[in-house]
Amino acid sequence: VGDSQSARALLEQAKSQGAPAEAALTIDQFLRAIDVAESLMQSSWRGYVEATFGHDSNLSSGPANANVAVPVLGGPVTLAANAVKQGSGFGQAAAGISGRYIIDSRWSAIGSASYNYRSNFSASQFNNSQLNLEVGGAYRVDRQEYSLVVVHEDYRVDGLINRTQNGLVGEWVYRMDNQREAGAYLQVSDLRYPNLPVRDARRMVAGGSYAQQLGDGWLAWGGAYVGSENEKAANRSDLGHNLIGLRLGTQKAFSTSMAMFASFNYERRNYGGQDPFFLVQRQDRQTSLGLGLTWVPAKAWRVTPQLSYVRNKSSVVINDYDRATVSVAARYEF
Repeated sequence: VGDSQSARALLEQAKSQGAPAEAALTIDQFLRAIDVAESLMQSSWRGYVEATFGHDSNLSSGPANANVAVPVLGGPVTLAANAVKQGSGFGQAAAGISGRYIIDSRWSAIGSASYNYRSNFSASQFNNSQLNLEVGGAYRVDRQEYSLVVVHEDYRVDGLINRTQNGLVGEWVYRMDNQREAGAYLQVSDLRYPNLPVRDARRMVAGGSYAQQLGDGWLAWGGAYVGSENEKAANRSDLGHNLIGLRLGTQKAFSTSMAMFASFNYERRNYGGQDPFFLVQRQDRQTSLGLGLTWVPAKAWRVTPQLSYVRNKSSVVINDYDRATVSVAARYEF
């Protein structure tokens, strides 16, 4: 839609920096629509490498106070240092590649792979990496495209597997014209925690999205979704939850080399049972804000300074936290 190169850079960057699952799905819809618009029905591929430096105020997404009351234990306890809010500077390297192979005028094979590694300068125990793989097919008719992909995610902390996610994502994208596009998706996946199998779950999310070029350099997009994460462990309904979320974003292009963007995300999670330690039913209300610039100093290069803030209000005190991140990323696209 409109300034597709600028929009692509912003969306891919958000995804490579660990966008939440539903945000990544919304991003995929927009990227795939841009692919169709740019490919002119020719097989194509593209890739990027990126380096990021910044500071994260809360690496563990932990509470600020180490002393918390735990009703089931009859009094306060002191949390381990790694479970409490702590900040650090960080460096991150990322790379990705995506492609589309045209089979005929309607069918194509699609796929992508991305990897990022983050090193925290003063808290190496939180160093992490994320690998994302997607492969599948797409069917296009007129201005609409339907796709089905197999997805795999491998997320590691301090070199050890923290979580894997495997599943299917079905998507529909409708490009109304050169300024507007809409879409919907359904995701079904299994979450596996090798070191904490009690958290294993089946996740299902359905959502929709819309993007529009508004004129005078403005681009706006948004999405809403609902879903559930159903626990696999018996008698642990407190680990499963229902969720609903909203994501909004805008971008203003000042020139061919400079644009500003902002985003707002909100997610509500209601858990299914009473927490066995805190003796309350967990409810989370998470709000995320983002603000930044994209600058193109030379062809194929993009520099993105940005600030993000996350506030999660939770009825379980150890899940109540805030987190601010400031960073500058430099990306080369090929």
